[in-house]
Amino acid sequence: VTIYTSDTDRALHVSNLVNRKKRLGDTDTNRPYIRTDQNYQTIDATVVTTELFGVGHNYYSDNPTILWDMMCTIGETLPQDRALEVARFGDEPDGAQYYRVNSDLSPGQQACKLRRDAFPTAGPVGPGEQPEITPSLESRSMPAPPEPIFVPQALPTLTQLYVLDYTDLDLTPYEAELLRSLEGVDEVEGIVIRAYSDTLGSETQNLQETARFAELIAAWYVDRGVAANVITAEGLGESQLAIETGDDVDQPLNRFVEIEVLSAS
Repeated sequence: VTIYTSDTDRALHVSNLVNRKKRLGDTDTNRPYIRTDQNYQTIDATVVTTELFGVGHNYYSDNPTILWDMMCTIGETLPQDRALEVARFGDEPDGAQYYRVNSDLSPGQQACKLRRDAFPTAGPVGPGEQPEITPSLESRSMPAPPEPIFVPQALPTLTQLYVLDYTDLDLTPYEAELLRSLEGVDEVEGIVIRAYSDTLGSETQNLQETARFAELIAAWYVDRGVAANVITAEGLGESQLAIETGDDVDQPLNRFVEIEVLSAS
């Protein structure tokens, strides 16, 4: 999933003020809202947006520069082969990674080069006159669209386990579902394990127990030949409740584990 952002998108800024929360596509100079989930990438297109008035929410539909990059996105051209430069959130060395459009770059795929095919003349336009449009030097006609470049993508499968008791470290009741998560998978490219709890007990206790259970499941996959360095295990405790409850509530639907298996098959 590719998310384009722009500082000129005032519609999103207004939404942020009204709803008091970030949305995909929102940005603040060098601090765009980045979704860190796998298979998401954020592209800041601020430098090539041209709209001066209005809400700025349709820059992607009438800007040829953005449309060229979108065509290459649909053709699954890798970011390093497009006119994109790597950036970090807040320009911090360890900030989350995103991309910035840079029309000065010469991309690996020339079909992804960012350019306009016509430019307005430099001279002023008098009353009642129509602006003159001059073809660019690079091209007198629209170039052919880029050939799609198909790169095999990792396909995710999601398994959800409801946990009876996080203190019981016997995985036997869940083994059938765990085995099913590997069915038809020739090569595992990544596994993300997230364990959630209800509000019964203290926050610290729930965080520790879900982390321990997630690591236990990770060890189960390693025992079956999955490389440990492609597995991410997280215990989130009661921080993200599926069903909102008060404190110290036994809610079985909030005690579950999500397992996302990524494979090329």
